[in-house]
This record gives sequence, C-alpha cells and structure tokens, in this order.
Amino acid sequence: MSIFDPLYRQKNVSGQIARTLFSIGQAIKHMLWEKGKVEQLTPAQIQVLLYLKYTRSDVATVNAVARYLACTPATVSGILDVLQSKGLVIRTKKMDDRRKVLLKLTPKGERAVTLVQDVGYEIEELVSELSPEEQELLESLLVKITQRLVEKGMIVPSDICANCCFFRQDKQPGNKPHYCEFLNIFLSEGEIYKECPDFRTSYN
Repeated sequence: MSIFDPLYRQKNVSGQIARTLFSIGQAIKHMLWEKGKVEQLTPAQIQVLLYLKYTRSDVATVNAVARYLACTPATVSGILDVLQSKGLVIRTKKMDDRRKVLLKLTPKGERAVTLVQDVGYEIEELVSELSPEEQELLESLLVKITQRLVEKGMIVPSDICANCCFFRQDKQPGNKPHYCEFLNIFLSEGEIYKECPDFRTSYN
C-alpha cells in the first residue's frame, strides 16, 4: 500500500489526495530552492529567516525553530551558524534570563527577507482563481487535515496571540496592555500580531 502506486491511487481517493498534497509540498520545496539560488540561501535558511521575521522576538529560540522545522536543535544551530556568518542573524541573551538565547534578524537579514518572502506566491495565485465558495471549502478541509497532523505531533500549531486561548486583552493600561497566561508576560499591541510557537487554540 503506497500513495506512490498508481494502481492503489485508482482505487483509493484518499491516496490520490495524499499524493496530490505531497506533490504540492514538492512544488513549494522547488520554489524555495529556486528562490535560494538567487540569494545564495538554502530552503532551510529561508524558512528560518521567515520564521524570525514573523514570530514574536521574545520566543524566537533555537528550540522553537527546531520544532517549527521538525528537526534537532543541533541541526538548527548549524543553520544559524551559517546565517550568522552571512550577517543575517544574531544571537542575544534574554534580559530576564541570561541562560536563554534569543534569535533576531539583523538589518541585512531584514533586507534578505524582503527578497524571499514572496516564495509560494504562485500557489496563492492559483488558489485565488477558485471561486470564493471553493476557497472556503478548501480552507475548511485543509484545516481539518492540519488539526489531525497537529494532534499527531507532526505540525507545530502557530498563530497570532489574538487567536490563542491564553490571550487576555487589555489587562492593564500602558505600552503592554495585553497578557499571556501561558508565559505570564504582558504584550504590546504590535507583539500580539506576530506568531507564537506556544500558541494554543481552545480545542488543544
């Protein structure tokens, strides 16, 4: 039984769908390689740069990146060493916990992200050609599949704080009015619209 067996797929719609999703994943990987050739970056390096760009800076650690990429911290450290040698990423100690190392894009890294962040746009264009009803149906079905993969530990859930079950809005006045009950920290308006690797929905 294999989704790569044409005879199996002819008899099993689920196998055909799984093979199609695999092919889409391969297409995205190809896009990452093509984009990386221009900027002299590997797909993994591009993924790390994008992660650091759109994730809250106070939770961007080696372990968080490792969970995101589904690899070991040692592998991530190797990727970061290269990015740091290119002047794209820096490691800093967290102010309230000197044992924790946070990752941050340099100005050069920020510029690099602007050159690679449109990767996958070709797929978005194809999706946009579907009717609004088809897009809504496709999204709902993919969300169901994603939720099952999250439950199996194959995908790390990640979303903005405003959609998280631990988020409490406007707990206090000031520059950091919002509160995260999981990390026990207050957050600014700008921080809650970046992804967090500790995100949880109400069904988790």
